[in-house]
Amino acid sequence: MRASRWEVDVAHYPRTRFDSWCALVKAGDGWQEEEWPQPLHTVAGFVHGTLLADDEHVGHAIRQSSRTPPPQLIAKSTAALEQQLPGYRDALLDCADRGDEWLFHQLAARLVKQIYIAWFALEGHYLPFPKRLRQWIRHLGLNEQGVRLEQRIWETVALHERRLAIARFADHVLASSLRARAARS
Repeated sequence: MRASRWEVDVAHYPRTRFDSWCALVKAGDGWQEEEWPQPLHTVAGFVHGTLLADDEHVGHAIRQSSRTPPPQLIAKSTAALEQQLPGYRDALLDCADRGDEWLFHQLAARLVKQIYIAWFALEGHYLPFPKRLRQWIRHLGLNEQGVRLEQRIWETVALHERRLAIARFADHVLASSLRARAARS
């Protein structure tokens, strides 16, 4: 199947399982644990995907109620990022200083995933599955400054530079969160 000129994967899950994933994500969860499939990615796929059959309009109703990330997802993902960022900053610096590339990238992958979840949620979208993430970022029209900061992570080679790029991206997302909270007050 092709959507927006790129291939997408199609999966089928029992309705009860999908409903439980929707409830998790609505409560701001479904992304903290490593599991397959990731409930957040599944909900994102459903929201951004194409309904192939929906005679009773149940799918349409679920999509309407899930069109944008719930406040709980925004709050939990940004709070977790804010809380965990200082520890990651220190650990990544230690890895870069020692030249521990593998450990650096293991930790960086966890942190970058956390940043993506908060970034997409703050921008009004669920984080899709990482496959073709660059196309999703363009398709959803995410904030240009965030896009530039995110791209810088992947353009750098040296660990210290990559650490700084990740930190700048995280700082941008947290600043966006602060601005959004101030606007709601």
